[in-house]
Amino acid sequence: MEYNGMSAMIADYISNKAKEKLEKFDKNANKQLKASTDEPSQAQLELLLVEQWQKEEEFFKPINWLTDAARRAPQMKMVTHSLKFTHSSAKGSSLYCPGGNEQPEGIFPGGVVSTASLKNPKIDVVGNAAALDVAKLLQIECNGKTLIEYVEEDDISPFRPFTEDESQSRGWLESFKKVLMDGNLSSHGLAKQIYFPLENGRYHLLSVLHSSSLSHAFYERVQSVRYADGTKEAREAKRKEKYNAMQVINYPNIAVQNYGGTKPQNISLLNSQRGGKGFLFSCAPPSWEEAQVRLPLRTKTIFHKNYFGFRAKRKIQALQQYLLRQKKKSKSVRYRRECYIDELIDHLIQYAAEIQNISDKRGWSVLSECKLSREEQLWLDPYRSQQDDAFAEEREKNDWQAVIADKFAGWLNSSLENKELKIFGDVEHREWRDSLEPKLRQLRDDLEVFL
Repeated sequence: MEYNGMSAMIADYISNKAKEKLEKFDKNANKQLKASTDEPSQAQLELLLVEQWQKEEEFFKPINWLTDAARRAPQMKMVTHSLKFTHSSAKGSSLYCPGGNEQPEGIFPGGVVSTASLKNPKIDVVGNAAALDVAKLLQIECNGKTLIEYVEEDDISPFRPFTEDESQSRGWLESFKKVLMDGNLSSHGLAKQIYFPLENGRYHLLSVLHSSSLSHAFYERVQSVRYADGTKEAREAKRKEKYNAMQVINYPNIAVQNYGGTKPQNISLLNSQRGGKGFLFSCAPPSWEEAQVRLPLRTKTIFHKNYFGFRAKRKIQALQQYLLRQKKKSKSVRYRRECYIDELIDHLIQYAAEIQNISDKRGWSVLSECKLSREEQLWLDPYRSQQDDAFAEEREKNDWQAVIADKFAGWLNSSLENKELKIFGDVEHREWRDSLEPKLRQLRDDLEVFL
């Protein structure tokens, strides 16, 4: 008999199940026949196996298999929100609420991400694992529409070609519909529950359910980013600072929660497909840490390891690692090195600005605890000029910037050198110095406007 559309998909599904079952039966039958050495017993065994094979073949006729599937359907539930994610032994109701099929995928007004944000959420299955084949049948898709959607719409057309009895088709549909509903909604002692107060001492009992469909959407999105074609090459190129046309996407601070232990299938079908893993994204607000800027007292220079040397440690290490990886000098290597140096200079200028703008300590360089050189005092304590004319006059001479730039160049050379990097000399010293000095002069001129 020829079938069309969804009916053809159902017939193919049952045919594949029959093929799988009968092939397994044949293998087991051959093993039994080989193990039998007594001819009379072997003949009886052959007759028995033939009868069993015929029963199996009869069972997989669509009308018979669908009748059995309809009988087993109530043993499981198709859900979007499952109670068993709260506790694997919870016996209460789960919920089927796909929600956003008619909506475009994304965040709904109000900025809330929920199952309703998904255009085509994956449907999960809970209940008796022996009925999973029924769940897979109901999720068969043809022309963008699943069989379970036909069931929801009370449309028996996919079942009509398999029986001439209209009431039988209707009976199958009604049984399959039971996978979507729970006649006696209930919570359970092992479920998360919220008592929501109402008027006159009454309350609603709310049962908090985990959205397996939403978890699966998150899981698939993260996994596709991690293991998509070309991702490995793109990440390797990023690590080596080489060009790659593919965009590299990261999801930082992800936590992994495991459901079901060694038996994730006891929770749900989708949980089993995820290996029991669920990804949790951080919902914590940004943590702003106000920089704790210390005045550089009792030190001869801010380039000491406890001051700017500490702040720049990671940038120095990154530059060292980059230079170690580059075996040959080239224009691109020099350009990239200049970028690292510019970042260090910007970091130094930012650090100096933080010290300069400690408002309650302006004029701090007059303190006896201040051991900085005169040039660094002129640089880092500009507001002292407002109360010290000699200091202001000395600062206006503009010769202290060259000393600061020279100190920076010497510090950078010594910081970059190690056992493997011994390539820094007078040439690099001049380059570092000449990069910083004009910026210091410009910043001094800009700051004078506000003093």
